[in-house]
Amino acid sequence: EQRRRRLKAATKGSKQSLLAMQLTPGTPTMAQLKDNIGFWACSRLDVSRRFQHIPIRVSPAEEPGEGEIKCVGHMLDHIQTGEAASTHLLVGSDADLLLLGIASSAQRVSVLTNHVADTGTSPVLFQVDDLAHRLTSLFPTPRGMATIDFVILSLLM
Repeated sequence: EQRRRRLKAATKGSKQSLLAMQLTPGTPTMAQLKDNIGFWACSRLDVSRRFQHIPIRVSPAEEPGEGEIKCVGHMLDHIQTGEAASTHLLVGSDADLLLLGIASSAQRVSVLTNHVADTGTSPVLFQVDDLAHRLTSLFPTPRGMATIDFVILSLLM
């Protein structure tokens, strides 16, 4: 029911700013976004030498799974294939991104989010490795379980 309401509202095509409802899978906005991101990725791979050794993965809304979970799965694939030297950036305003970054056990993970204050918003970059190191040093546990304990306690709150 909720998806149908969101889809109906998103397809009305209002001239206002982009609404969150328009970011629902199956809407024209999402189809256009997928095409534009795909075009951007292909154009970078074709013409830019800066990107020739950087893998770019586009995961559209039609691909099953939550976006955050797909990102963490991709990070874990890198660890399992021996590409642990990869750097990952999770972008979004969801606090779960930080928890997913810690729980993934991947190295070189950052989370870019917005800090909201009375004066407006400003971007904030969290280094997950720094947080994990600080947790481990503050709460020494056998086998470095402080980070997993932190994730579990955060989810229970």
